[in-house]
Amino acid sequence: MKRLALISMTVAACLSLAACGNSNDQAEQESEISSLKTANSKLKKKIQAKKKAAKKNSSSATSDKSQGGQQTQASNTPASNGQGQQASADPTTSTGNLHDFVNQYGVSPARYKMEHQGMSELEALQSTPTGMKTSGEIQMQHILEQQQGQATPQGN
Repeated sequence: MKRLALISMTVAACLSLAACGNSNDQAEQESEISSLKTANSKLKKKIQAKKKAAKKNSSSATSDKSQGGQQTQASNTPASNGQGQQASADPTTSTGNLHDFVNQYGVSPARYKMEHQGMSELEALQSTPTGMKTSGEIQMQHILEQQQGQATPQGN
């Protein structure tokens, strides 16, 4: 009888410790998720600020050219020339790697194309090189292509 009571108390103690460990893990995960969301929103704000600054620089360069063809120092910056605008308009064409892109923009290139260029999920995945996709995106592309193939009726 004493053995049964001892075993049941040991099992109860183990279960309660395991439950405490799980709640701590969940709390850590939730705090990590919230900090990642905060960092993501900060990155998005920085990107928007850079886009506004680039538009402002390009509009001031245009107005300077229309006022007698004089160029200011702002018109010589990389953000105001055609190449700088093109690079900032589509950063997904950069030759970096996926890790660097996610660190800079907070999302994968395919997600960036969906959010900023209005592409569908399948279009964004198909236009992104395989080396710049996550494994989940590669799998999703395969699934979407299969669904699209089944959705289109085949002729007799």
